[in-house]
Amino acid sequence: MRLAMLIDLTRCAGCGACVMACKAENGTANDIYWCDVKMEEKGKYPKCSVRYMPVSCMHCTDAPCVAVCPTGASYKAKDGRSLINTDECIGCESCIDACPYKVRFFN
Repeated sequence: MRLAMLIDLTRCAGCGACVMACKAENGTANDIYWCDVKMEEKGKYPKCSVRYMPVSCMHCTDAPCVAVCPTGASYKAKDGRSLINTDECIGCESCIDACPYKVRFFN
């Protein structure tokens, strides 16, 4: 079974509630965000607008972060999630560089 999250971007106001909910649920430290909201400015004055794009780990089927891990600390769980075994991680940060969504951090 693959899980998915559907976000209606026309309703996203960039409030950051999803970011705070992710931090609360996962207990991440200050300055560590497994979810973020990117802001994109479009147009030129006076016809300009802002678009918000929530970005989080997509748990890629063929995850680049898992493929580059030299110790196997980054791995795919049976349910499809991309996870890290912190006991095996050597802190090389290869997974951070490989993440196409830029949501991996060293903690």
